[in-house]
Amino acid sequence: HELFHVWNVKYIRPKAMSPYDFTKENYSSLGYIYEGLTTWYGDIMLFRSGVFNKEQYFKTINEYLRRHYLNYGRFNYSVAESSFDTWLDGYVPGVPHRKVSIYTEGCLIAFMLDAIIREKTSHTKSLDNLIRILYEKALEGQPYTKAMVLEILNSLCAYDFAGFYKKYVHGKQDFTAQLSHAAGVYQFQFSEKKYLSDFEHQYGLILSESNGIFTIQQTAPDSPAVKAGLLVGDQILAVNHLRLNRKWLINPLQEGQTEVSVFSKDVLKSMTLKRIDKSYYMAMQLS
Repeated sequence: HELFHVWNVKYIRPKAMSPYDFTKENYSSLGYIYEGLTTWYGDIMLFRSGVFNKEQYFKTINEYLRRHYLNYGRFNYSVAESSFDTWLDGYVPGVPHRKVSIYTEGCLIAFMLDAIIREKTSHTKSLDNLIRILYEKALEGQPYTKAMVLEILNSLCAYDFAGFYKKYVHGKQDFTAQLSHAAGVYQFQFSEKKYLSDFEHQYGLILSESNGIFTIQQTAPDSPAVKAGLLVGDQILAVNHLRLNRKWLINPLQEGQTEVSVFSKDVLKSMTLKRIDKSYYMAMQLS
């Protein structure tokens, strides 16, 4: 990743960062290119060179898919908006589900763009061509803009890249269909993956455990956990009047509603989780 920055950011720069001004923040909505594409190439070049085998590469990109699907911010804030906001709250988590990571989303956008170019040109061209042209222009003193990137992409193959940008870069459309199509171009399998326990998937919360204490780390929007009033930081002590343990997390609860005892802001409370026919924090994986 950092080695690839020798090209992408040191030479290939967005117009907002050319020339660099180290006295202030350099705002740009193109972070998905200078960090996202760098993330993509940092991993894919390890795979191409044989440093990563297929399993190691899948493990890496599946981690990006996990982060993507566990963050509901993808439905609230586009990657372009999140790029601009990187300077506002940096790399801290910030408000839950408000924004997305330019690294994670940019990497997945690169994956999708590469697949489109390869498919439309029978694998004679790829995202590599975009990077090479941007590098040549950078050496000529031309920083890139969104318009320049779209112009180059359109020169590589016949495809509605403006529409792609509207949906996935400046919009908040679900990536799943496009990711699935991209996986098919590479002849990869794209399937659903459960990263959490049944309890967490059913009620829409993510728990951490320390010394037998289960603490809520995250809640999904409009989930049974949120509707019951559970908050990040609450400690779940008991489920249906029984001490919470790993058995409750592993085995799904069949009841229509479940009573939970929690410490919320140091106050012991009893709340009701009403299960609905929906699962939360479901992710996808490549294999």
